[in-house]
Amino acid sequence: MGPIAKHILAWVVIAFFIGGLHALDYPAPAKCESDRDCLKGKAKCIRRECHCTSATAYGDGKTKCEQWKRCPKLLGRDSCTYVGIKGFVNTHCIMKPGSRDKTCKCDNGYFGSPKHPQCMSGADKNGRYPCLTDKNCPLYSECVNNRCSCRHELTGNGETCKPPPMKSCSSNADCHTKNGKCYDGKCRCVGLFVGDGVQCNRKGKSCPRNKKCDIHASCFVDPLYPRKPICRCDEGFTRSKDGKRCIECLSDKDCKQTYSTCYKGICKCKDELIRDEKTCKPAPSHECKEDKDCDARAKCEEGKCVCQGNATGNGKYCRDSLPCSPDYQCGSGGKCLVDPFFPNKPKCRCDKGYSYTKDNKCVECVSNMDCNANYSTCDKGICKCKDELIKMARHANMVRKILNGGQLRKGFTVLMSAKENLICGS
Repeated sequence: MGPIAKHILAWVVIAFFIGGLHALDYPAPAKCESDRDCLKGKAKCIRRECHCTSATAYGDGKTKCEQWKRCPKLLGRDSCTYVGIKGFVNTHCIMKPGSRDKTCKCDNGYFGSPKHPQCMSGADKNGRYPCLTDKNCPLYSECVNNRCSCRHELTGNGETCKPPPMKSCSSNADCHTKNGKCYDGKCRCVGLFVGDGVQCNRKGKSCPRNKKCDIHASCFVDPLYPRKPICRCDEGFTRSKDGKRCIECLSDKDCKQTYSTCYKGICKCKDELIRDEKTCKPAPSHECKEDKDCDARAKCEEGKCVCQGNATGNGKYCRDSLPCSPDYQCGSGGKCLVDPFFPNKPKCRCDKGYSYTKDNKCVECVSNMDCNANYSTCDKGICKCKDELIKMARHANMVRKILNGGQLRKGFTVLMSAKENLICGS
């Protein structure tokens, strides 16, 4: 048989073989983030797609990697490269056992789709991966000359692209843009702007309705990267470790309020302290009817729990006081206490009958009304006899008689104060 006859016969055999089989497209691979998202032991996550590892496996890599077999070779050639789609190279034909179904599959280490006339090799010497369209490339990269390349100012090899590190700052002026502010030492875009904090672009089109963000986050579309809407945590919140929520804190250092602690992503004031916008402060004195309504180290006084002795607190909770500095003096009518939660703010607890002043002192009086003796005045926190009266302390014997019920000398007026037994007379 001559060469021409053999060639014609080969085409007849090929046409018969192809016509007797049902051609299928190889299924599109399932999306993934890691190998755990793919069929265990049978597929791997490559460029965020599940790929069956066996050269003859058929499936999307996530729900199925069905073992097929190679198609019979025709005259020493694979049916895909010989009579398949024109120019479709680096492929091989597989067929389902006991069936007429067959398809072309890229060889291991190659990437493509039977709908496109090529299967390309893996990463090049620069680490860039092959692609047919932008959809074949990971986040923030695009298909340029059949290779995934990072967009614009992003850095990476096309497989992993990331923005340049945020600029460090100590004030808003360091960010050089009115749409960026210094927050936690880094320049960040604010409001309706997105970017690295130094270059901020107005957000693009609205986020799709199916894009849901955390209650403490807002959705943005960066015009440079329109394919990927971004959930950005609101100011004062940070992304959780799993990246799914926006929380107040990951650790105590994230809590801005003084004397607060991080508990399950929420900044809470310690113990009985209460929170306002900027800090944690002591709660008001706890109300009571009797001592048992208070802490064991407190008593109920005039409807309020009052910590006793060297204890400090709001009465519902009492803590041992820290030592006071020798430089901090309360006067003879009070005791210095230091709350462990507020070690830099010593306070004076005044004895009964003494008043607390603005400069943290305990004094006998603040005004004349605080002096019980009618003939006394308040002078620098001390009740003193008026100028024209005499303090009867120098008449010790007579004062002693008066206090013991003795008779007052004729023509003499004596009044006694409840404070320090002050006696003024004339």
